[in-house]
Amino acid sequence: MKKGIVFSILFFVFILLTGMAGFDEGGIVEAPEPEINFTAKLVDQSGMSVELSEISFDGKTCIKGKLGYSELSVSFEKINNISYILNDDQLTATLKLLDGEKIEMTVDKNMAFYGVSSYGDIRIASKDINKIVMQGKVE
Repeated sequence: MKKGIVFSILFFVFILLTGMAGFDEGGIVEAPEPEINFTAKLVDQSGMSVELSEISFDGKTCIKGKLGYSELSVSFEKINNISYILNDDQLTATLKLLDGEKIEMTVDKNMAFYGVSSYGDIRIASKDINKIVMQGKVE
């Protein structure tokens, strides 16, 4: 009986320490510092826009998703803008590349996008983004 109680308490403490939630609501937002500093204008689904630097998807300077059955990563260096459409439970990102080509891929709707604005760090789930307009790399 004592072993069961001890195990239950330890398991409960483990869950509290590791955090079972996806997006940390109420916590401090800290944008990871990417290897390359790209800037962009982000427009969310409400129409609010913000200029950002040090942008990344989970700390990476590329967007990844599925192109049919394949997985694809496209570097920010090749992208002009990204538009999002949420249909039912599937998020489609349309990438307009600098060479004029367009790519449509399915992306994780909960993938976190990060950036640094003039008033603080920002984190937003992909499903809440309307458009990202790339402005370039900061040397």
